[in-house]
This record gives sequence, C-alpha cells and structure tokens, in this order.
Amino acid sequence: MKTLHTIVEPNTLLVTWQPKSGGARYLVATIAHKADEYIFTYQTESEDFELAKNAGFLGHPAFNLDVAVHTNNVLDPFLRRLPPKSRGDFGRYLQQHCLPSPFDASDFALLGYTGAKSPADGFILFPDFSDIQTSFEYVLEVAGTRYEKGLDLEYIRLEDQVTFVPEEKNRFDENAIAVYHDQGKIGYVNKVFCKFFRQLLPSTKVSATIAKKNGTAERPLLYLLLSVDAPRL
Repeated sequence: MKTLHTIVEPNTLLVTWQPKSGGARYLVATIAHKADEYIFTYQTESEDFELAKNAGFLGHPAFNLDVAVHTNNVLDPFLRRLPPKSRGDFGRYLQQHCLPSPFDASDFALLGYTGAKSPADGFILFPDFSDIQTSFEYVLEVAGTRYEKGLDLEYIRLEDQVTFVPEEKNRFDENAIAVYHDQGKIGYVNKVFCKFFRQLLPSTKVSATIAKKNGTAERPLLYLLLSVDAPRL
C-alpha cells in the first residue's frame, strides 16, 4: 500500500452526514481554522442542509442545532473518534489511511485525512482543498461503486490508473464526475468534491491510481490515491 508524501494543512474541514439507512451524503457544516481558533458552522442556508434535515438530520450531538456557530471545544468531539496516539497500533491506523508514521502534520489535518469516521453515526470529515495553491495528495473513496453493474474487484489492481470524466447530463447532479478504469466506469467522485474537481480538470495535472480495494461483491470499496500538481492557474 502506498503512502502519501505531499500532505497539506487545510484551512477548512467539510462536515458531512449520511443517514444510517444509507443513501446520499450531505454537507451539513464546516470547521474553519482561523489563527488559534476553530469555528464549527452549520450550513443552514444550503440546499444540502435542508435535504439532510428532511432525511432526519438532527445536528451533531456536541453542537446544538439551534445555534449556527460554535467556537468552544470544537475539535475534541472529533479527535475522540480517533484511536489514541499512545496506542501501539496507531501506526497501523495511519497505514490504513495511507499516511506516514509518525504523522507530522496537525491534528486538524489528521482529522481531514482520516475522515474521523465512526460506525456509531453517519459523520465523515473531508479537507476543503479549494483554496490550496500547492501540490497535494489525498486518498479518495470512489462513490457509488455498488451501483455499477459488473464491477469485479478481481480485475482491478493496486496502482492501476483511472481517469475522470464530467457528466453534465447526469440526472442527479449536473456537477457529477465519473471515475473510469480500463474495465469501465467504477463509480463517481464524492459529490462534496465535484465542483472543486471541475475547476481543477481543465488547467491542472490531476492523476489517480487505485490505492486500496476491499468490501464485498455486493458492496465493493475502492480508494484512489489522488495527486494534484501546482500551480493551478
């Protein structure tokens, strides 16, 4: 399994939520890092937030949904979702996310690069790369693999190249970007990154290879090692 070497410090993390029953993942909040302060903000004016509420979103347990902006003890509820760094297997946890050990970047970056995923709820964090002007790498899960008929992980190998193809006529999302392998379409870019990806593709060298694969025949899981070269003009 490859290791990421070009890790950047994000200024913002995207807080997403998915119902336990599955389905769409919604961007419901952001965590901004400004000076020495972390600011959690519910995206109450967004379409995704309304769709999430209609799907049963009741807010994050640590942040009252009736208050849009929170600045007290913002990172701890997410850091507690990670294994303690003192544990002997913490290096293995980093390896699972293709991260180097030791991990020299900040805890804020660690949350973004691991996602701080917990089986107890539907929250996952993503770095917001939209204001990053340097080269970077990131491991990106391919979305929608379960819906691609005939997808067989046996014919997809680690380090295989993939390409990105915008789908302007996609009936679910006009910003959708499909991921293609030699075997055909294997899924999509996570929708929280699609607008950003569309800005990247025309003017930036974006490449990706298969970084990990697991799951089952009914629910294959694929992860890409994404490399983005600067400068972006």
